[in-house]
Amino acid sequence: MNIFKVENVSKVFGKGEAKVVALDNISLEIEEGEFIAIIGPSGSGKSTLLHIMAGLEKPTSGDIYFYGKNMNEMSKKELTILRREKIGIIYQFYNLIPNLNVEENILLPIEFDRQKVDKEKLKNIMKFLNIENRKTHLPNELSGGQQQKVAIGRALMINPKIILADEPTGNLDTKSSNEIINLLKEANKKLKQTIIIITHNLEIAKLADRIIKIEDGKINLN
Repeated sequence: MNIFKVENVSKVFGKGEAKVVALDNISLEIEEGEFIAIIGPSGSGKSTLLHIMAGLEKPTSGDIYFYGKNMNEMSKKELTILRREKIGIIYQFYNLIPNLNVEENILLPIEFDRQKVDKEKLKNIMKFLNIENRKTHLPNELSGGQQQKVAIGRALMINPKIILADEPTGNLDTKSSNEIINLLKEANKKLKQTIIIITHNLEIAKLADRIIKIEDGKINLN
C-alpha cells in the first residue's frame, strides 16, 4: 500500500523575472516500509518536495495523496493534526525547545495532543536511542548528535506512519552522522517505520532502499 502518491506536482515561487520553478511536474509513489533517500544539489527542489509532503506548503499545481486522501483538500487544522499524529518530521537544526529537558522535548507532541503519556514507550525509545542517561539534560548540555537523537525520539513518540527527515546529518560530524543514519535504518527495520531522508551526501543515500534524484525541480531517471 502506498502512503504518499504525488501526481504532477509543481511549485512556483515569485512572478515575472523573480519567478522560480522549485518543482516541475513531479510524480512518485512511496510504499509502506520503504527507506528512501532523496538527493540533489542545493536548490534542486528536494526540501520543497518534503515540505509539500508534510503539508507545510501547498503545491502550485498537481495533487498529493496521503493514504488516498488528497492533502490539497485538507484545511490547515486538518494538516496540523495529520502532522501531529501521523507524520514525524526531523530537521537539520533539531528544533528543540531550549528550556525543556530531553524527556520533555520528546513528550512535546503528546502534551500538545493532550494524550496520556505511555511511560513504557518513552523508556523504550530513550533506550533505543541510547539517551536514557540524558533525560534531565537541557539541549545546550548535549552534543549535536544527542540533540538529533532527541528530535528522532520526539518523532517516534507519536508512532508516525512516516518520518520525513530533512538533512538530519547536515550539522553533524562523520561519526555522529553515521550513528544517526544507523538509528534511522534500525527504526525502519525494527520499528517498521517508513522513512524519507533528504540529503546531498551520496554515501548516506546509498544506505537507503531506493534513491530518488532531483535536479532543477525534476526527477532525474538516469
